[in-house]
Amino acid sequence: MKTQLVRIGKCRGIRLPKAILEETGLAEIVEVRVVKGGLLLCHGRKAREGWAAAAKEMAKRGDDASLLADE
Repeated sequence: MKTQLVRIGKCRGIRLPKAILEETGLAEIVEVRVVKGGLLLCHGRKAREGWAAAAKEMAKRGDDASLLADE
């Protein structure tokens, strides 16, 4: 598929057709990587995504104790 870069303020962007978004499952956040000869778009994660669930699991296992010595 070929497409044109569109002007977005001082930046450039691309429009991805709905069919491509549905096929790839890309959503609001994507990770962009520079690769030899181009760009790679991957699923992006929100900052701290999964931290709450991980903290709950650590607490359940008792792995959430402070590593700092008591003063």
